[in-house]
Amino acid sequence: FQRVHTTQITVEDNMKKILILLILMISLTGCEAVYNLDINNNTFTEELVLTTNDKSSKSQKTVNVALKSKIPVDDNYYKPEVNFKQNNLKYYQISKIDTDNELGARYKANLTKEEYLTSTLVKEHFPNFKLNETGNIISLNLGKKENIFDNYPDLDKLTINITINNKVTKHNADGVNNNIYTWNLTKDNYNKKEIYLNYNKNEKHSETEEEKFNYNIIFIIIGIIIISFTTYIAIKAKNTGK
Repeated sequence: FQRVHTTQITVEDNMKKILILLILMISLTGCEAVYNLDINNNTFTEELVLTTNDKSSKSQKTVNVALKSKIPVDDNYYKPEVNFKQNNLKYYQISKIDTDNELGARYKANLTKEEYLTSTLVKEHFPNFKLNETGNIISLNLGKKENIFDNYPDLDKLTINITINNKVTKHNADGVNNNIYTWNLTKDNYNKKEIYLNYNKNEKHSETEEEKFNYNIIFIIIGIIIISFTTYIAIKAKNTGK
């Protein structure tokens, strides 16, 4: 996402001059973005989903233009004026989202840790992004006071989900569901948040005490049902035999 004067941009005339993601952010009214990152050992699977409830012909045309874009995963090789694939580069897979209620595009790629360090999706949106390793601890920090919402007034919400199979040692996520850590960014709070997550590369994710407690409750309930049913059958059989 690069700062531009939106009044000077049209999809038809200037498609090759700016990042195609920016066209989506500018053109789709009431746009929401979801960034998903799945960390599994040395594989970083990233996905950006941009959607809108506006299914007008203009939005349809915008998304169709986006589907033709060629965006390399390495930000060092990104050139806005180039819209063709080079054989030695890896590119994002782009697919269309078109449901009864939503229209948009999905950008996805499987990267190594080294490739993720120069991820175009991350570097274009979070230029202060850092991924450091100290001993067994890997620290992922997207920085703070980014200008995403300042540059893109039609962006209503940005949700960041990080799924990780390693033991997380520190984080400031807004919510945690098992091994999925979620941050919810809006125009009101985005410049107050520093998004970070630290994890141990040699230790796997384990159930929390709350999760273990919930599982124990389920097993106890199942046990009570089985015992009650068995007792009921035994009593019924005894009464029938009289």
